[in-house]
Amino acid sequence: MKSVNFIFILAVFFASIGGVSSDLYLPSLPSIAHSLHTSISLTQLSVALFMLGLSVARLSIAIISDAFGRKNPLIISLLICLAGCLCCLFATNIYMLLFGRLLQGFGAGGGNVLGRIILRDGVESHILAKYMSYFSMVGITFMAAAPLIGGYIEHYFNWRVAFIVLLVYTTVALIIAIFVLPETNKFRNTDFLKFNFLKTNLKTLFTEPTFIISALFLAIGYGGLVAWLVSGPVVLQKVMLLSPIEFGWCAALIGFCYFVAAFTNSKLINKFSMHKMQQFGIGCFFAGGFIMLIPVLFFHHISTAAFILPLMLSVFGLGLVIPNSYATGLMPFAKIAGIATAILCFIQVLGAFATSTIISLTPNRSQLPVGLIIFVSGFICLILIRILGKIKAKKEAL
Repeated sequence: MKSVNFIFILAVFFASIGGVSSDLYLPSLPSIAHSLHTSISLTQLSVALFMLGLSVARLSIAIISDAFGRKNPLIISLLICLAGCLCCLFATNIYMLLFGRLLQGFGAGGGNVLGRIILRDGVESHILAKYMSYFSMVGITFMAAAPLIGGYIEHYFNWRVAFIVLLVYTTVALIIAIFVLPETNKFRNTDFLKFNFLKTNLKTLFTEPTFIISALFLAIGYGGLVAWLVSGPVVLQKVMLLSPIEFGWCAALIGFCYFVAAFTNSKLINKFSMHKMQQFGIGCFFAGGFIMLIPVLFFHHISTAAFILPLMLSVFGLGLVIPNSYATGLMPFAKIAGIATAILCFIQVLGAFATSTIISLTPNRSQLPVGLIIFVSGFICLILIRILGKIKAKKEAL
């Protein structure tokens, strides 16, 4: 096995293909609609279809990797992602773009989930939470940089150049997967694909309450984040008249808040429990949604500041919730890390698929839809964290 830091670098590079592929073209959503002579809603639907492909790949590819290893499924995923990039690059109508985004989502989803599993394979349980925080920090840096770079691409070139950049990124990842990546799965067993094994493993996972609640935290939290990513380009550029570059900087600022939270988590995780960090993060997530609703509901006020400032608080909270939820959910399942990660990632992206679909079907005239989604999501998380606290207290009492 290679060193932990080497595995960490490879894992981040492969996993980040999901975030970069989802976010790089976001500043171009309005211009894509204009270029392909279609509606904004159909263009926003491309994000939802990407998330659908991402979620299906996260489940299926991860389970396959428990049986056959991480390397070959990763190579196949990256080839599919390349096909999706080419389809989007040469799209002549919105339906070709939608199909390409679905393919790209599936391929990127394979890279994304296998990156996480590769990290779990190469990191011991007692330092997993710390490396998950580092993982989130680097991953969100990629995600924050993607719309910023996309904004400059849209301003100086056009939306097709974004897919050329993704094509190059995916090609480099494919070369590294073939020639550099070692096989990290020490427990390969084709029996894992048999029905009885799948049934047993699923039963093991879903009889563990902390795993279920961790999965719900991921779905709800990531759903709130993606709601902003789908709505933000339209509201900020079409309603508040920001340029693609200005939107990119707003997205980068939001990403920076997540980075700061993940960095804070990595420094404080040894002093405070994961549960306490999750509690504080959920409080921030809920408070941001509540504050975002006040101007638009009570004063009919919409502005960039009224949208972005509360969102910064919510996303800071997610930077505490998401890495700790992954660590909490995965910690007991080293021997079935593939399927455990697959289920967590699948449920997480289903939340994003749900909110991105809702946003694409909702008029984007203010921060109201995003604020409502975050407010309701945060309220549900407050209930779940109380339940999780009671479960932990019972276990400690036994």
